[in-house]
Amino acid sequence: MKKHRRALWRAGICAGLAAVIAAGAFLFFGARGECTPELSAGLQHLADRNYLAASAGKGEEITFDAAFFDGALQGAAVSAITVTALPSVTAGELLLGQGEVSVGQQIDRENLSYLRYIPLDGADKASFSFVPRTGAGDCPYVLECQLLSLDRANCCPVPSGSVSFALPVFRVATRSA
Repeated sequence: MKKHRRALWRAGICAGLAAVIAAGAFLFFGARGECTPELSAGLQHLADRNYLAASAGKGEEITFDAAFFDGALQGAAVSAITVTALPSVTAGELLLGQGEVSVGQQIDRENLSYLRYIPLDGADKASFSFVPRTGAGDCPYVLECQLLSLDRANCCPVPSGSVSFALPVFRVATRSA
């Protein structure tokens, strides 16, 4: 009976220690992909210079979805965005469904597919800014989304003309017996 109690006691202590270590590691390292409440000066500088870009043909509307905004967080899922700046009224309109978006408006993940930008005639470039929200709360930085109206398709560069490559040929010499 004593041996049985000792085994249970040891198992209980080991389980308790494992739980404390796991909780401490989570609190120390945080959840992967979540936003942190503070950024270092270097990371804040990078966040200030980072932006998203969305494009469409001249006169065409630009549409969005949740995956577009997830890309801004590189792995974390956006649960909502809060709009902090709108495109210039001379460039176009940012709409959610049929209604105009306003500064401070929070758009939930489920409604991000209804977000669209309609450029005015002659407008080539505009932008809007937002703060992404994840399950951990608001991220500590504002992201800019540049909206581009292009004359032609935005494709990968392709070399013009023919390109030839000369690859060296290596021969392996073998000895005959």
